Amino acid sequence: GIIYQPEMDAELRTEFLSKIEGAEEDSEQEIAWFETSVAERIRTIIGKCASKNNYDRYEDILKDCVTEKVWAMLDDASKSFLITAKMEYDSLHNRIRNQELDCASVCLLISKALDLEISKRLYGKYADYLKKNVSMDCWPKALVDKKKNKLIEANEFTLGTVRYVVGCDKEGKIVDVDSYQIFDMFAKTELYLPDISDEQRKLKIKDLVKTVERVRTTYRNPAAHRNRIHIFLAKECLEYVIEKNKKLT
Repeated sequence: GIIYQPEMDAELRTEFLSKIEGAEEDSEQEIAWFETSVAERIRTIIGKCASKNNYDRYEDILKDCVTEKVWAMLDDASKSFLITAKMEYDSLHNRIRNQELDCASVCLLISKALDLEISKRLYGKYADYLKKNVSMDCWPKALVDKKKNKLIEANEFTLGTVRYVVGCDKEGKIVDVDSYQIFDMFAKTELYLPDISDEQRKLKIKDLVKTVERVRTTYRNPAAHRNRIHIFLAKECLEYVIEKNKKLT
């Protein structure tokens, strides 16, 4: 199978490192740019080389993992990144004798798939909800372009935006009551099944934030910064996101 190797995108990493040079802390926008650039390139490379039968086989494997119901809920692009991640992981795993093999590509593909699903719900659907029900001066600040006084662009919404939009800290604890109350109403009416209790919904929102933060800080950011990601971390990332996808409703 085709293996993505970081040297194939050395220019992307060089550009990324130049963007963050001198920064005191991680730049969410630049890391998100690197994630998207690498993930899309890998998907293109593997998509050109994989046979349709093999691609379909991997789709069936993932469909069985998350259930057909959840798979049908996913965006087509998210499915594509997850399928590519699984193919890439298996290809790397089959060559694990080489301990120097870098598995960062798997984590970047998976985080991109999560990024798309979260954006669809918390940027697309939530922004529509806010436009219809809430005046812009009450919107979460993370969703408003302060210079233009309008909704931020889609590429400005990243995994790092999520906790601010919801009104929680990294652990899912409420820190912005006003933002949280508005989001909770959206979650109650449009994001989750209507028959769950208030407490169940609160736990789901907390879990959503914690999931995004774990993927962002444990898998995506290290994959962007480090020279190598071990196969065990790539496996952990894949299994974690697959498990979390089962709880989308």
